[in-house]
Amino acid sequence: MFAAKVIFRKPIGQGSEAVATMPQKWLPRIDRDYCQGCGRCVAVCPARCLALVWSYSTLVRPADCTSCGACVSACPERLIAMTWESAAGPEDIGVWRKPDADGS
Repeated sequence: MFAAKVIFRKPIGQGSEAVATMPQKWLPRIDRDYCQGCGRCVAVCPARCLALVWSYSTLVRPADCTSCGACVSACPERLIAMTWESAAGPEDIGVWRKPDADGS
């Protein structure tokens, strides 16, 4: 038996300094370890950004998320929280921020 060696490399021009200053969007983070796949969050999402993938709720269209938090309120197990995530997309949809140079 042999062990596979995996090497991860940062893309050129995508160092930690680039990530730290990337715009961030207020997006739902779903705890998939405990998600039961009830679909309530999917049903209430006004922008249809969530879907059930492999029986777990998944943010499939983050660029279209309006950051409304309806999914957070709909989850009966309280497994969804809104967090700042590095993202790309139109900044006129949802809530955005540009972090300081120190990444905060």
